[in-house]
Amino acid sequence: FNDKKILISHGDFDAPFGYKLYTFFIRNRFILPILSLYDSITNHSILNFVDKHMSKKDECKELKWFEEFIYNRLNGKYDCYCFIDGHFHQNKKLNINGIKYINLGAFACNQRYFVVEYTKDEKSFDLKERFL
Repeated sequence: FNDKKILISHGDFDAPFGYKLYTFFIRNRFILPILSLYDSITNHSILNFVDKHMSKKDECKELKWFEEFIYNRLNGKYDCYCFIDGHFHQNKKLNINGIKYINLGAFACNQRYFVVEYTKDEKSFDLKERFL
């Protein structure tokens, strides 16, 4: 944007191998129909497993280690003006050695969503927070 790099990521780009393997399967358009069929045949064993796992998570929980983790994750590794991601859903803005870092909150926690807006003449960029 206007000669400035803005990186937008889901945020799981450097996840452990097990998570990457899991997301490969659940995001693959060729494998999904097979998983769906298997899930139907096995009385929704996959959905039940995922639901049980997700019920243990608290998407609204503040992660005490988050700021140090993000600092180590980004410091000196990216050359950009702004880095936006949402994987950890902490609803925080940080400045990491000149990089504006924005971590989006979970919609389930704060009923907010974000819209990236920029003008056609590329003179302004904004991340607008919207409420339901």
